[in-house]
Amino acid sequence: MGSFEIGRTFGRTGSLVASTWRSVSIFLLLIQLLNYGASFAIVAAFGATAGFNNPMAMVSASTIGFAFVYLLSTAAGLAGATSGLLKADRGEAATIGDCFATGAQMCFPVLGLLILWFLGIYLGFILFIVPGCILLAMWCVSVPVLMAEDTGVIGAFGRSRALTKGSRGKIFLVLFLAVIMAYVFAITGVFVFSDVIASSAGSLVVSLAMIILLILLGILFSLVIQAMLVAIYRELLDQKGERMSSVFD
Repeated sequence: MGSFEIGRTFGRTGSLVASTWRSVSIFLLLIQLLNYGASFAIVAAFGATAGFNNPMAMVSASTIGFAFVYLLSTAAGLAGATSGLLKADRGEAATIGDCFATGAQMCFPVLGLLILWFLGIYLGFILFIVPGCILLAMWCVSVPVLMAEDTGVIGAFGRSRALTKGSRGKIFLVLFLAVIMAYVFAITGVFVFSDVIASSAGSLVVSLAMIILLILLGILFSLVIQAMLVAIYRELLDQKGERMSSVFD
C-alpha cells in the first residue's frame, strides 16, 4: 500500500480539467442554462399570478416546481460531469452526449445521495465543527464511488468511508486548500467585476460581458472541484492497490 500524495492529487486534477474542458465544461454550461431557464420560468409564473383567484397557491406550486427542477438538474449535472471525468481518468473519450445520457440515468440516485450527504454534513457541523469536518473528508468520494462502482446510495457512503480511512487528514487538507483558493478567486473576481463596472459608467454591454464571464468562471470552478473529487478517488484506489472497475468495465 502506498500513501496519499497531495501533490499528485492536484496534478491529476489539472490533467483532468485539461482533458475534459471541451466536453464536461460545455455539459455543465448547458445544465446551468437549464437552471436559468427554470429561474426565468418561476419569474414568469410570479408575473402571471395576477390573473388567478388564488395567486399564493400558484406561487407556491411554481416555487415547488422550480425547486424540483433545480435540484434534479443539479444532480444530473453532477452525475454527468463525474461520469465524464471518470472516463477521462481511464484514458477514454468523454463526450457531451455521454454526459447527458449518464446524467439522465443517474440523476435520481445522485439526488438521493446529495440530500443524505448534505443532511449528514449539516448535522455534523451543528453538533460541533469537528464531526462535520470528519464527515466531509469521509464522504467526499461518495459520488465517484456511486458512479464508478454501482454500490447504491447507502453503499456509496460505506465504500467512501472505507477508502478514505487513514487518509482523511490529508484529504481534508486538500479540500481546505481548494476552499481557500476558491475564496481568493471569488474575492478577486468581485473586485475586478466592481472596478470594470464602475469604470464603464454603467455600460450595458460591459455589464453583460462581465456577467457572462463570471458564469463561465463559475463553470470552470465547478469543473475543477468535481475533477478534484475524482482525483482524490483515483488516488485512494492507487493507494490501496485497487483499480476502477464495475460499471466502467
